[in-house]
Amino acid sequence: MFGDGDSKATKKLKSTIKFPAHFKQKVLMKNVKLPVIEKWLEKTIEKVQKMEDERLVGFLVNYLEDNDSPDPQMIQINLIPFVGEVNAAKVAFKLWKLLLSAQECGGIPEELQEKRRDIRERDRHADRESRQRDRYSDRRRDNSRERDAYNRRDDNRGSYHSRDRRDDGRSPRNYSDPKGRVVDDIRPPPRPRHRDRR
Repeated sequence: MFGDGDSKATKKLKSTIKFPAHFKQKVLMKNVKLPVIEKWLEKTIEKVQKMEDERLVGFLVNYLEDNDSPDPQMIQINLIPFVGEVNAAKVAFKLWKLLLSAQECGGIPEELQEKRRDIRERDRHADRESRQRDRYSDRRRDNSRERDAYNRRDDNRGSYHSRDRRDDGRSPRNYSDPKGRVVDDIRPPPRPRHRDRR
């Protein structure tokens, strides 16, 4: 993919393009964690082309791997046939910014580190909210079970009394007579009426 940077055509093309100032800064790839950059390239190329392009990403990654100090101008020039001049300039501009940041920040660009922290923080927050919802659901379920059990006890108690109560509202098993004594279910027979003797 990448042509000869010393060819006449490449030199002529370089002379017609105004490259960003930070392209003059060197990047040593030994100080960069390439897998992180590769993931960024995959997302960026897919966004630019509206589709995945593993071949183009592979060319870019291979170029970065094979060169201890790659040339950002060559990256931009060789991207033009695939994504156009405007997008090639944007991708090369951002890529070189990330590479410069990566070699100063332990191999991972500061911007991507912040995104990772934000993602981890969102994941922790979402996990915490999920656990809280689960605990709340468990409490509601337990409370519902307790209410159901309590209602069943009340229903059973009510049905027992309804079966055992008389029409007059007194329990059939025992009741109190006017003097407060508890008697059994059989009511005392009425006193016989004495006939008047004439």
